[in-house]
Amino acid sequence: MKTILFPTDFSRNAVHALDFAMLLAKAIQARIVLLHAFYAVNAFDESYASLYSGDVIGKLEEAAHENMGKLTADINKRFAWATLESRIEPGYAETKIPEVAESIKADFIVMGTTGANNAIDKMIGSTALKVVKHATCPVLVIPEKARLHEFKSVLYAAELGKSENQTVQKILDFASVFQADIRVIHIENAEKPNPETNELMKNLKKTFRNDNITFRNIVRKDLFSGLEKYIHNHKPDVLAISRKTRGFWESILHKSVTRHFALTTHIPLLVLQNAE
Repeated sequence: MKTILFPTDFSRNAVHALDFAMLLAKAIQARIVLLHAFYAVNAFDESYASLYSGDVIGKLEEAAHENMGKLTADINKRFAWATLESRIEPGYAETKIPEVAESIKADFIVMGTTGANNAIDKMIGSTALKVVKHATCPVLVIPEKARLHEFKSVLYAAELGKSENQTVQKILDFASVFQADIRVIHIENAEKPNPETNELMKNLKKTFRNDNITFRNIVRKDLFSGLEKYIHNHKPDVLAISRKTRGFWESILHKSVTRHFALTTHIPLLVLQNAE
């Protein structure tokens, strides 16, 4: 059975993202592992340790168990088919989530973009963005304004790297569960087409010629506006990108499409990890 890790801080945004996690879980017949990572601010920093008594930590853990119990009961009531497991662990969410995902061999992490501290998260970068950077499995990020419905169209903004065939295949596997259409686009920051990228796109078309995928190479001076315009015109249900450990997305992560769309869009963002 496949596994979806669903981190939660019990906020309204997390509850909203849960519905998407359940949608995916039912589609791929996966179990859901609920995770709440709790901490008192700087409680694990030795310089602040004296400010926090065992009672404070104990109360945080007690509240977490109470909230997790309520959440589990609600899920069991609304989704009787679901297979659930819950975990409550001390630590910072941005490090604990990737750690737990790896330990349980999660196939996906599904989470909201922001939590209880919405304004602060937007200033310093949301937990979701930090998880995206360190996770080894795909992360489905659910913006707070995303509308719940089955995914019928997936847009993949491709960098056209060496392992692009593998990435497109992963997206095909994801989309096929929902019988969704796939559009693969590559946006060049240029004034005229690059023959090399045109050839790479042709090779992708040839490899996946029997699949329901549309390929297009787009030339725009500005990557962000080009992608935003395409999204506005075609209205995909999911935006997918591949985050390479060494490459374009990684080099501009904190001001990249990942950050821009994870914090502002209403479209779920699927981030695939790539070691290229």
